[in-house]
Amino acid sequence: MAEPFQFEPEFDENEIRSDESNKGSNSSEEETIRDQDTRLEDASTWCSCGQCEVLETAEMCICCKNLRFINHLTQDIECVTYHEDFEPVCLNRGSLWTALVSLHDRESASLPKPDKVPNESLRYAAYRQFTWWKHGYLGKNIRRVIPACAVSKIRSKYPDPNGQYRGFVNNDNESDVVWEF
Repeated sequence: MAEPFQFEPEFDENEIRSDESNKGSNSSEEETIRDQDTRLEDASTWCSCGQCEVLETAEMCICCKNLRFINHLTQDIECVTYHEDFEPVCLNRGSLWTALVSLHDRESASLPKPDKVPNESLRYAAYRQFTWWKHGYLGKNIRRVIPACAVSKIRSKYPDPNGQYRGFVNNDNESDVVWEF
């Protein structure tokens, strides 16, 4: 008769010692919590490009200079928002309108006239454009944090009148899209 866990591998001496030393130390967890708190207090502690602002969550408080997928673009410039393609791709109202028309075609949503599109929808399109520009197509429910400097620049161009922003949402809930008019 088979006994439970009979065929499970056993720890060797080194693994046991390593596991015991890790159990006694919560310092890495405490450092992570402290780091998150610091990120929400002062952008100068984590921003290397000089353009970031503190955002809603510690996860969103990340500089373009600290993201591997952008490093190759920012080596010769101070910030990703200074890249020659950032403005035409992520801030240009015509480009954002075109992105919204593409979503409209895919989702069959109604569209207002280009000059009547609310800033919330333009921000949504700008965030999507940034993601397409930097990552290409990621697939449904796959999201990436946009650097705080880019988010800040997009928000300053298309602000919310009440200063209320959603922030990064880690999963895609298509029933709660913001580009509906």
